[in-house]
Amino acid sequence: MGSPRTLNLLILLSLTICLAALAKGYPLPDAARIDAAVNARAPDNLSQVWGKTPDQLPPIAARFETKVGGSSYYIAPIVHYELDSLVVSLHDSDGFMDFIHELVNDKINVMDLCLTWGEFTHSGAYRLFHYSNGQFSCSWQTHDPAAQGIGDIGGIWLDNYHILSDKPFITSKLRGLHVGDQVHLSGFLANYGFAGGPQIRESSLGRKFIHDKPAGCEVFYVEEVSIIKRGPGATIWRPVLWLGVGLTALLLMIWFKTPYRNSDAA
Repeated sequence: MGSPRTLNLLILLSLTICLAALAKGYPLPDAARIDAAVNARAPDNLSQVWGKTPDQLPPIAARFETKVGGSSYYIAPIVHYELDSLVVSLHDSDGFMDFIHELVNDKINVMDLCLTWGEFTHSGAYRLFHYSNGQFSCSWQTHDPAAQGIGDIGGIWLDNYHILSDKPFITSKLRGLHVGDQVHLSGFLANYGFAGGPQIRESSLGRKFIHDKPAGCEVFYVEEVSIIKRGPGATIWRPVLWLGVGLTALLLMIWFKTPYRNSDAA
């Protein structure tokens, strides 16, 4: 492999490749790449239940119980729901940055997805913002002057969904999503909680307004996940990232097994 100095430079280079690929691996697609189904979605598909509460609606299915990770939960379906949208941010509830779900033993809320659609994607305005997810919320910011004329988009063209799943193959598909992917999700909005215990969260229906701004807290039990289009990073940067990770691991193994030689230290 040559001198330790050469090996150190190779390790530094492979780490640089990893960091560059990580930074570029999850870009949002150009507006021209947004699927017609995503652009065509209306501001809200729940106009028929706008302003109503769950007890004002006939249940679409009986409340049922299920188990996830050894814990039992109940799910109370409210209304069928589906959408085609672009993933702009996400949070995996099983990630090392999450502690609240573990603290309250909420294992059925597998992730949060921050999704956008409709006029916001069709116009390309989504590319003017930067998005991030907390454990239960999505935020978006911009310093681009071109975004000054855009009104509040929360709950109209963009929203954060608390995703429920009790089926391993659906959970695996959900956790295979990345920023930049366009996805079709279907299932139903629901309330849920511990079997024989308290309710954890109640889904909002449609959009409510707080201080004249739309707000929502949709709890989405997902029964079907399908990829409409993978994000642009899937074809180039993410393979480069995994190649860099593998190369770095190999070089580090060689580094630890290579004996130190004083003659190479000059």
